[in-house]
Amino acid sequence: MTHSVQSVLTRSRLYAATLTITAIVCPGMPAMGQYSPSMAATAAYSTSQTSTASGGLDGSVPSGAATNEVLHLTLRDTITRALRYNLATIESGENARIARGQRLLALSKLLPQVNAGFSEHVEQLSLATFGLKLPGVPAVIGPYSYSSVDASLSQTLFSFESIQRFRAARTAEQAAQLAYSDVLDVVTLAVGSAYLQVIEAGSRIEAQEAQVRNARAL
Repeated sequence: MTHSVQSVLTRSRLYAATLTITAIVCPGMPAMGQYSPSMAATAAYSTSQTSTASGGLDGSVPSGAATNEVLHLTLRDTITRALRYNLATIESGENARIARGQRLLALSKLLPQVNAGFSEHVEQLSLATFGLKLPGVPAVIGPYSYSSVDASLSQTLFSFESIQRFRAARTAEQAAQLAYSDVLDVVTLAVGSAYLQVIEAGSRIEAQEAQVRNARAL
């Protein structure tokens, strides 16, 4: 009886670790009603503890068609899926790109501004508007066309406000990049830890089941 109870508790830990990986990697988590009440309670408690430790990184975006088949993932595959589909990594990556864009925008205020334009004109000239009437010359000359190319260069020699804005944007970009790296590390740690817990729980289940068979035989 003792070995059976230990086997059930070990299975609960296995379910809890599996739920943690599912919450971070997959779009949705399995319903708690699929398990027994004792297993569901243990799994929910362990999942909430892991979620708190990982900083609330649960949630991901769906990708591809849903399937009922079991996916056999290696540790590398699991971490790769988590980093690719986890909402926290996606949001943090977008924030880093936005910060980079703001830095480039602030930098553009310090660089020379070059403006260029090209235009083409088609006109007609009426001699009557000038009060001219020449023998053998048409009253309306044209149409005729001409093109023009314009270019201008401007440079702000010194702008303390622009310099400060660029420094602030550069610091914000560095902070966003560091935050993104931190999220990647946390997701990797959470998923890797849960994956190893699954392996450990699976080994414990096999050991407990072997002890149960041995006890029954004796």
